[in-house]
Amino acid sequence: MSPYAREASEAQPFLDTVHPVRPYLTASPRRRPTTPEEQAGAHRLWVLDMALRGIDVGPSKIHGVHVGPKSRTIHLAMAG
Repeated sequence: MSPYAREASEAQPFLDTVHPVRPYLTASPRRRPTTPEEQAGAHRLWVLDMALRGIDVGPSKIHGVHVGPKSRTIHLAMAG
């Protein structure tokens, strides 16, 4: 060991900042939402997470009309 490294190591105490175990191993498992309010909240969080990733998870039918990436567009003539 060089004298500079020895001097630096003696001046600073060594603190172990790396956790020896991954946090997902020590965290308690999540319980599934049971009430309708908890289920709705969990669904909202999931939709928000998907939106942050750029994935649209909107409804597949709006007012009875199928909407989606492979749906056809039907043009209606309006009397006016």
